[in-house]
Amino acid sequence: RQDQLGQQLRLDSFYELRASFTNPDDQNRVANTLGARLRYDLTPKLQGALDYRLTFKNFTQVDRADTEHQISALAIYNINPDVFVSGTVSYLFGRSSSAAIDLDNLSIGVSLGWNVPLF
Repeated sequence: RQDQLGQQLRLDSFYELRASFTNPDDQNRVANTLGARLRYDLTPKLQGALDYRLTFKNFTQVDRADTEHQISALAIYNINPDVFVSGTVSYLFGRSSSAAIDLDNLSIGVSLGWNVPLF
C-alpha cells in the first residue's frame, strides 16, 4: 500500500508471508513480516527513507521461533525512471527461543535495481 502524505512525503506499508524450504530441513520456516517505509523526495531524483520491519519466524522441523525488528535508513537515487541505486544502513535485533541464536546485526549495503513492467 502507498499513501501520499504530502507533496514530497509517502508512507508505504506491506505484509509478506514467506515459506522457506531448505536442505537440511532443520531451517525450514514460515515467516510473517509487517513493514512500513516513510519516504521523502529530497530532489526529483533523490529520496531518503526510514524503514521498519517486524518479522515472526516459526521453524517447522525444530522447536524454534524468532521475533525480529529491523530499522533502516536509505538513500535512493533514480538514474532514470527504470534504474536506481541505493545505499542502506540497517540494524536488526530481536530474540529467539533458541539461546544459541544472537539476532543483533548491523549491516551496510549498496544495491542497483531496475523496474521491469509485467503488463
